[in-house]
Amino acid sequence: MPGLAFCDDWAEKFAAVNHPRNRSHRSDITNERLLRINARCVNRFMEVTLDELESAELAVEDGVGIALLDLFEAVAIDEASISFTLSSQMEQQLCSIRIDAWCFFDAFPILPENIEFAVEDRISPILAELFGEVIVDDVTLS
Repeated sequence: MPGLAFCDDWAEKFAAVNHPRNRSHRSDITNERLLRINARCVNRFMEVTLDELESAELAVEDGVGIALLDLFEAVAIDEASISFTLSSQMEQQLCSIRIDAWCFFDAFPILPENIEFAVEDRISPILAELFGEVIVDDVTLS
């Protein structure tokens, strides 16, 4: 798959950029920003159970990382966390998803005011496949 091959290239590039001896010589990538995504699952029934939490977090890291490569030159998922709470009022399990990713680029890939829509557009299908209906509440690039 071309996406995975590109992901392998990205991993090598990211490792090289972040190697301690190269941190002060980032000539190939000039900008890095932290992208924070908060989402929630609104389905009564989810594909992910509490027993599958760790593998679901890894799937989110992989899928979202590859999807964000459409927007940025390199992406490193810092953290993907999934938490469940039980809503006694609605008698259903609520799921919140938080993703922190470092994004690297030379020139800003799209207008900053459009980043939330672009990120949501790229990651929503991945999250929907794992969790069913998902609402992306917040996307910030700092």
